[in-house]
Amino acid sequence: MNNKKLIALLLAAMMSVSTASVAFAAPEDEITKGYPDGDVWESKLYNAMLEAGDSNDDGKLTEGEAAAIETLTIDSLSLGALKGLENCTGLTSLTVTDSQVQDLSFLSGLTSLTSLTLSGNNIQDLSALSSLTSLKTLDLSGNNIQDLSALPSLTSLETLDLSDNASLADLSKLSGLSSLKTLDVSNTKVRDLAGLPTGLTSLKASGNNIEDMSKISGLTSLETLDLSDNLISVLTDLSSFSKLENLNLQGNSFSNIDSLESKLPASIKDNADWKNSVFGTPSSETVDKTALKAAIANAQALLDATVASENGADVATSNKWATAANIETFTDAINAAQAVVDKEDASKEEVEQAVTTLNDAKSTFEGQRKDGTADYDSAPLTEAIKAAEALLASVEQAESADAVESGKQWVTASDYSTFEAAIQTAKDALAKADDSGDITSAVSVLEGARDTFRAAIRFGTKPTTPTPNPDPTPSTSREYSDYYGNEKWDELKDKIAKLIEDGKEGETIEFNATGLPYFPASVARALKGEDITLKVRKNGVTYTINGLEIGTVHKIWYDFEDIESELLTADGAEDETSSSTGDKENPSTGR
Repeated sequence: MNNKKLIALLLAAMMSVSTASVAFAAPEDEITKGYPDGDVWESKLYNAMLEAGDSNDDGKLTEGEAAAIETLTIDSLSLGALKGLENCTGLTSLTVTDSQVQDLSFLSGLTSLTSLTLSGNNIQDLSALSSLTSLKTLDLSGNNIQDLSALPSLTSLETLDLSDNASLADLSKLSGLSSLKTLDVSNTKVRDLAGLPTGLTSLKASGNNIEDMSKISGLTSLETLDLSDNLISVLTDLSSFSKLENLNLQGNSFSNIDSLESKLPASIKDNADWKNSVFGTPSSETVDKTALKAAIANAQALLDATVASENGADVATSNKWATAANIETFTDAINAAQAVVDKEDASKEEVEQAVTTLNDAKSTFEGQRKDGTADYDSAPLTEAIKAAEALLASVEQAESADAVESGKQWVTASDYSTFEAAIQTAKDALAKADDSGDITSAVSVLEGARDTFRAAIRFGTKPTTPTPNPDPTPSTSREYSDYYGNEKWDELKDKIAKLIEDGKEGETIEFNATGLPYFPASVARALKGEDITLKVRKNGVTYTINGLEIGTVHKIWYDFEDIESELLTADGAEDETSSSTGDKENPSTGR
């Protein structure tokens, strides 16, 4: 065979291989939606991804398009499921708010993220965030976070918001975040500010039980400091804080304010009204409850550090225990003291007596606490049992999806009873454990049962379109019972009804709506025409509503930021909601 024929054959073979490769190349995978078999479970999440990523406008989303998305903002997810976001590997900014999110595992691979906002969810476990080392801004406000051990790896973090996490107490894990400039831990259980990064320029820790502010003496780079509404009575010397421009210490228990001037930097005293600006104007008629609040905080801290046990055999030697009866008695004493704090017209004598009574109860309880005798730590199994019980309580028993309201979780009676039995087995193991091996084994078995139970969870499909009630009343109205948090809203309406019934005009009700995506019209109706003020706090913002200012109620749901512009109007016409659904879709069904 001559060279020309050989070359021709080789070229023909190469063209054949190339053509075959093109002919049989698989198209890029399309991302699909739909629970439980789709790549994305939440329609609202899928639609946001599609809008941001559909580069060729073909109405479809491919893996390549998802990977190219840089920014996403989502709120009010119906299932709280982030499945699908693992495809968005190019994301630099992500916001998911007011969505009942718990599982963050789908975010662990999004290592390009520099900004992440997850406020108003039900997050407890942050372990999936430890790999997001490019993060500069992280907002975790309004969740259920206690453990910050996943955060030390986030060495690029500059801004961190942990406010409105009611169980958060320990900030020690933040000490190594050398880039951190802005920190907000307002409205938590934080009492100790020791070990915070020295480069902080803004620290907000209002609404806690902080007594000692001396732990911040090294934070001389601070420009903003808010320690309002705490239990501080001694002012730490801040005269060297030359950069400090904004200082709020109102709602504490400082005496002889004039004598504190020397402890403030010139940057603060340049304001002629610095006394009111920094310390506020305390009312001479107000009974000082600071000592009682401090006593309650100390008592609660002691209670939180005590494990319930019958004999201490199931409590590690490093922990303290007391009987359930002793714990209940001490809890009642704390609640009684809190009732005096909540009593607006409590006398000075009542407050002083409450302090004495609670401190006596605390001394008694301290004498009842004992060291555990187990040479192992039962806490991992105890926590696993608590988590399992919470998961069990979050689902309904049913035989089919159409028997359960849309968006609510359910399992069969068989799956429910199987998991319930696994929890009881774990409790039995806790009572009988002899060493750490028993604890580890029981935790492993329970976590396996938990994973199986989670896999069995389904979501209801029963329509939940709200049915208007032509004659709603503050105490009985459930016309929008499919709404997230309906029980909390009903409790609020009961309070409103009670004030109206008792003729207590001019009263103020404070309500925490963090985690609730909308303000329902039924609450507006309950308030309308009454001189009652409602202060609704949501993610650090307070919305104030007085019933005399409410005009036409023309929607079923109101966005919180629209309350002033759409609900508090001069128009006092008859409500239209009873005959019209308005223009706001049902946030639970999307219709």
